[in-house]
Amino acid sequence: MDGIGRVGMALESISKAFGGFGEAWRAPVTKTLILINLIVFFIFNILLGDYGYIDGGGIYLYTFGQVNALILEGKALYQLFTSLFIHINPVHILMNMLALWFFGRYVERYYNSLPYLSIYLASGLTGNLLTLSLGPNIISAGASGCIFGVLGAYVALFKGDPRLYTTVFLYAIAVLLFSSGPTANPMAHIGGFIVGLGMGRLIITLKRRTRRELYC
Repeated sequence: MDGIGRVGMALESISKAFGGFGEAWRAPVTKTLILINLIVFFIFNILLGDYGYIDGGGIYLYTFGQVNALILEGKALYQLFTSLFIHINPVHILMNMLALWFFGRYVERYYNSLPYLSIYLASGLTGNLLTLSLGPNIISAGASGCIFGVLGAYVALFKGDPRLYTTVFLYAIAVLLFSSGPTANPMAHIGGFIVGLGMGRLIITLKRRTRRELYC
């Protein structure tokens, strides 16, 4: 079987698992998160020009990104949250939003919107907290921790399917490569994935237990 055939089989298995692609398009939280990230990027990186553009050391990175020195001093604690919506450049946001669109719709479809949003935010915040362990000289930004949490929850859904593990692995490598740079946050990637995987397995276990109790 050629490569196209394998991809087709993988997509078909995903579609069957979620009852068809049609339902996966109904993902209000995923769409809203993507819209928010794009609006923030447009405002700071385009409307504000050189003032806000992060690659040029724009002031908004130091205001809304994660500046460890400030947070460790007990200042600007809000950055643990706001940095989740700040992106370095067009490639950075493109890779993150593509991954969120590809995986987020299906994760939201299975876990439902509120638990899915909880996974997204908990993964990002945990990753940022872990990043503080790297010391005061670190400045980071991006939704990668959240995205890796979504990937972890996705892996939890398809435990034991090597084709889907391969898909997740390739996307993870792509995000790591294209999101690399002085403000990249590997601790957020690792922490986010672990949190997403753990919360995913917990939600799946609770769902199965609830079903058993209903049919007992």
